[in-house]
Amino acid sequence: MSRLIYILIALSTACGDVGIAINVSKELPIKVTFQQNIDSVSIALEELVSYNLEDVDAFEEYLPRIEEAGKLQLNQLSFSLDSISDLESQSIIDLLEIRVFNAGDTLLVWDNPSQLLQNQAQSAIPIPQATIDKIQGWLFNKETVYTLINFELGGVPQTLGEVKFQFTVYFDATLKARNISL
Repeated sequence: MSRLIYILIALSTACGDVGIAINVSKELPIKVTFQQNIDSVSIALEELVSYNLEDVDAFEEYLPRIEEAGKLQLNQLSFSLDSISDLESQSIIDLLEIRVFNAGDTLLVWDNPSQLLQNQAQSAIPIPQATIDKIQGWLFNKETVYTLINFELGGVPQTLGEVKFQFTVYFDATLKARNISL
């Protein structure tokens, strides 16, 4: 009997006067494959990718109600590097820069110091809370967000012939919606 009382208390607290709350979390990966023939020991690679929350299937059902009773939380940004061969890993990343922007504002999200070009598991990008808040606002307002990824590689072995690898930026977001009818 006491278990039933706890369940009823939890339900009444969760629903309250404003309706049922639902949280939907989703990682939004932006995958970019860089591929370029090697013609010098130093090469620059750049890719521009855009996306919008309306492109995320997991959020589709709840987006129409986001303005009236919703909240978006951007939990973190992270990245991974994949498909780098042993010979490619002798290359040095002189610059790895990620910029995120909308129609009117640009944010430098990350400017990584020199390191070897190596496979790297998904790792958090250390960015200030103010930057997260700004990107979160753009996403909440259903603005298209652009991500510019810039690589400059030095010390590339010319015997390689071609450099090809995959770089992924992950936007980990939670959509919190209220007044959802089940």
